[in-house]
Amino acid sequence: MILNNRHRHPSERLEIQHIKQENAHDFVALKGTHKLLMGKYDHEIYSIELYIAFHKLCDDWLNNEVLGNGELVPDRTMVFRGTKVYLEVDMGNMDEARIRSKIDRYRRYAGQGEKVIFVCKDGLYKADSVIHWILSYASSQRLGNFISVAFHETLTKDPLGEVIGSPKDGRISIVQLCSTPSYSASSA
Repeated sequence: MILNNRHRHPSERLEIQHIKQENAHDFVALKGTHKLLMGKYDHEIYSIELYIAFHKLCDDWLNNEVLGNGELVPDRTMVFRGTKVYLEVDMGNMDEARIRSKIDRYRRYAGQGEKVIFVCKDGLYKADSVIHWILSYASSQRLGNFISVAFHETLTKDPLGEVIGSPKDGRISIVQLCSTPSYSASSA
């Protein structure tokens, strides 16, 4: 998180403070307004819950992935059964245009066979609406299973269940998602 802050879009940069602790992991404290603090805090909590759900199931977990020389910084990345999966935690605060822009950047910078799951929570925009926007756009762009969606609550409670929404295959599991051929992002 600290290493990639300079790569984030200016509107998404975090105010950070590095605190050294003896015999423990370093702690990152977010500074700023209460709204910023709580929003970033909640985002990190939801990301941690994804880690808790998947860390024993995935091959690897990455927090510091940077794509396109800093044009795109995924929230989290995991390798599941050999497939790289980017996890985007959406707190319901991105409008449709920003979501489309993020999907388009993934199309430019993700590698062959990699996947993206937008994990959605209610916020300014309802998760149902955000999921609908994402699936509609991915379907209109014929992205197959490259872009998919999930409700945070259902994915963290049942990470291997058929709780992921695919524009191509409807409801599928992470196992099914990672075993199906993907849209070729590099051919976009």
